[in-house]
Amino acid sequence: MKNIIKKINHSSWLILVILFSTKLYASENKVVLTLEVDPEQCVSIVQGDDCFVDVTIKWHAQQVEDYCLFSSQQLAALQCWNNDKQGLLQKEFVANENITFTLKRPPNEDALAEEVLEMAWVYKNNGRAHASWRMF
Repeated sequence: MKNIIKKINHSSWLILVILFSTKLYASENKVVLTLEVDPEQCVSIVQGDDCFVDVTIKWHAQQVEDYCLFSSQQLAALQCWNNDKQGLLQKEFVANENITFTLKRPPNEDALAEEVLEMAWVYKNNGRAHASWRMF
């Protein structure tokens, strides 16, 4: 073991340090995002009825870039931010099914972060004349 250690000279150590530093540097350059949707759930009285909710969406990234926020309700972006690393959107949504929010960097279509506003209901619509109670 001592012979192996003696054979490793200073230049070998330097190469190992550079490789290790590059790996750390590369991992620090990854885009790290947080996306928060508040509230996380929209409650309507009867399943299938429209749910009206005021939603606050916040995001934060470690890197300053261009970002756009999308929803599953429409093809166009809800809002875009240029040369920024955080954003806030407050908007009323009307839905009767879950809404998925995605944060993307244009023109790339890959979602960097995703959150879902889930629909819930007090009464489940089971096709009968009366609705049955449902815990959400």
